[in-house]
Amino acid sequence: MLMPRERLPAVNQNRTQGHVRSGSADFNPIDRYDLAQRDRLNTNPDGSVDLYIQADSPGKDREANWLPAPKGKFQLVMRIYAPKKTPPSILDGTWTPPPVTKVQ
Repeated sequence: MLMPRERLPAVNQNRTQGHVRSGSADFNPIDRYDLAQRDRLNTNPDGSVDLYIQADSPGKDREANWLPAPKGKFQLVMRIYAPKKTPPSILDGTWTPPPVTKVQ
């Protein structure tokens, strides 16, 4: 999931979290169940952030941005805390999260 700099969550506090939920915690080799702005995520030179939501490690150099997910179906949830009330805002639909895309 690529989060372009201009599409990072529009919040008043640094508290946006992405959660992966499945019926079991067996799939998680690093005991991480969410990614949030509080984490030390690696950013790209242009300020965007790549999030890796997948079963296998994307490589040691990318694990800071890795949210382990099961190989089968799972539910991805984004929680937005203290969203901005002025555009761009999730409250009025002027901000939406970027799509999750499957990388081949």
